[in-house]
Amino acid sequence: MRILFISRYLPFPGGRENFMFELTKELSKEHEVALITPDGLLSEGFKVYKYKDDYKEIKRIIEDFKPDVINSHTFYLCDHAQKVAKENNIPFAFTIHGNQFVIGDEQRQNLVRKVSEKSDLVITVSEDGNRSIQNNTQAKNIETIYNGVDTVKFAKDELAKERNLLRKV
Repeated sequence: MRILFISRYLPFPGGRENFMFELTKELSKEHEVALITPDGLLSEGFKVYKYKDDYKEIKRIIEDFKPDVINSHTFYLCDHAQKVAKENNIPFAFTIHGNQFVIGDEQRQNLVRKVSEKSDLVITVSEDGNRSIQNNTQAKNIETIYNGVDTVKFAKDELAKERNLLRKV
C-alpha cells in the first residue's frame, strides 16, 4: 500500500511529531510511505516532501507518489490535498490530536469543522476527541484509534539505560 501523510514532523517539538516519527518508521517497513511536511527533512526509509502552500505543488507531489490513501495529522495543512484527493478518488483520512473545540479559537474550530466534514474518515486519539467531533461537526465517519506506547522503549531497564547514557553526555 502507498500511504501519504501530511503532518508537522521532527524536529518540530511535540507529541504528534514524535507519534508521526514512530508511525512512518514502522509503516515504511511494509508499505511505501511518503510525508509532506513544512518541518525537517528527516526520514527513516521513506520519501519526504517539503510542504508549500501551493495547490499545483501539492497536486504534483500526489501525482508523483500516487498514494492509495492520504492521511493528514495537521488540519491547517490539508486544504489542497483534500481537493486533489477528491479529484483523483483517493480516500482522505484526517487524524486529529487534541480537542480543538476546547483549546482552539473560533478560526481553528471552523477549519477543523471544514476539514472533518470533507474527510472520508476522521480519526481521533481519544473518546473525548470523538465526542467533540460528533458534537461540533457533521462528519459522518469517525473512529477512535488510541496512540500506542512502545513498551520496549519504556521498559524499566531501558529507561534506566537511557538515563545513564544521558548523564554521561
